[in-house]
Amino acid sequence: MSIHYKFTSNLDYDTLTFDGLHISVGDLKKSIIHQKKLGKSADFDLKITNAQTKEVYTEDDTLIPRNTSVMVARVPLSGNVRKPWERNESMSHLHRMNEDSQDGGSHNRLAKVFVLH
Repeated sequence: MSIHYKFTSNLDYDTLTFDGLHISVGDLKKSIIHQKKLGKSADFDLKITNAQTKEVYTEDDTLIPRNTSVMVARVPLSGNVRKPWERNESMSHLHRMNEDSQDGGSHNRLAKVFVLH
């Protein structure tokens, strides 16, 4: 069975095949990200909208029947989502780099420079 989808900026629909009569919105999002190779970054979400009824699927466990056409839009994440470039995570990364350093030379000095600033 299949779902037909297109990003709002595209003219043509792509097809995603799956087993069964329905696919969940969460599984559809994962499959689209994998098929389109959108990367491993999690700083966006996909907004799925039924192309005929204009219903926006907001819950990831909602089932979409086969042969449905949907519109996909890439939207930024909202709320209290931590970004990898926030200070606490970047500092812990530098500490790990400092501990993992084998030579004790330039990596330690570089880590100390970043931690001090």
